[in-house]
Amino acid sequence: MKICYIGHGPYPHNVPFYVHTQLLGELGCEVHAIAWHRPGDPVVEKVGTVCVHRLPEGVVSSASSPSAIARFVRAVREILLTIDQVDLVHVSAGIGVSLLPLLLRKRIPHWVLEIRSPPLHGGVRVLLSRLRMRAEAMFFDRIFVHARAVADDIFGDGAHKMIELPIGVDFEHFRPGANDELRTTLGLSKTELVLVYSGSISTLRQLDRLLAGFALACHSLPNLHLLMLGEGDDAERLRQLANQLGIAGRVHFLGFVPYAKVPQQLHVADIGLGYVPMTAWYENAPVLKTMEFLASGLPTIATATQGNQHYIRHGENGLLVDDTPEAIAASIIMLGQDPQLRAKFRAVACGSIRQYDFRTIVRTVLLPAYQAVVATN
Repeated sequence: MKICYIGHGPYPHNVPFYVHTQLLGELGCEVHAIAWHRPGDPVVEKVGTVCVHRLPEGVVSSASSPSAIARFVRAVREILLTIDQVDLVHVSAGIGVSLLPLLLRKRIPHWVLEIRSPPLHGGVRVLLSRLRMRAEAMFFDRIFVHARAVADDIFGDGAHKMIELPIGVDFEHFRPGANDELRTTLGLSKTELVLVYSGSISTLRQLDRLLAGFALACHSLPNLHLLMLGEGDDAERLRQLANQLGIAGRVHFLGFVPYAKVPQQLHVADIGLGYVPMTAWYENAPVLKTMEFLASGLPTIATATQGNQHYIRHGENGLLVDDTPEAIAASIIMLGQDPQLRAKFRAVACGSIRQYDFRTIVRTVLLPAYQAVVATN
């Protein structure tokens, strides 16, 4: 089977986009991926088992203006026309993506759409986003969603074309371990208690609450440090906030970390922070970092969204908390002062989410779904 993925972000970077395509290649599929272009990236190259085609610089799949959407659709169409006899195209949801099956259905017969989260805005905008997603979905053979609640939120009773494709974690990549060398490089001794946040550092994430909670916890635990892995539009403001809160020397903004190196960074930490704000638009979104922390054997504190409750069982393999600074601080202090509780969570963390192994999901859900779609006329 020849499959083409159209994903959000560079390659390799976006985790499900990267891991799904690589595993499908290992299972014998011929896989092509269309990705964003980063400076220095080749236009076309083989990455592992996947042939990667990069869009022209500045053309992205998250475009929203009509002219930018037109450039994206035109660029993707031109790439797809260079790939012979594609059986199926897997498209990450975005504004205007339904134009692709409309333009290319005669050449490529089968199309699936992947929706990872409900609309990330409130009010009238969320209603308009739902209507747009419903309209876009009409032009695809099947729709993948990461949780049934996401399908219900967007489609209501019209969710008959949905296939639940759980978010996964690569257990060969993320596993328990320690990294004393990197810990020393970062200036952290073995007596320091190190927390880690990994993910987007964007305004939408409301990470000022996390920093405020961490600052409160520092009053009770003077050996606390926080690693912030990721980049985004809010990084500079959060650095200034850390300085204002008097914790600049305890918060380490490490910037973008390539996927291949994330496990090394997590092995520095003692506790993972699966934080997302408890807002309507994050309520059902899957939280990949929470699974990566658990797979790495980290005792994990996570906000009590429905997305996090798929993975964290409060008091058994981690703690679920509100997203207020006070609740975050209390959970950090509780876990930080109780080494036995940390050891309990660490012992069961990895095994508690084994059912979300990417390899199992690709082999038992994703590939059979593709085969069923391709088998239809």
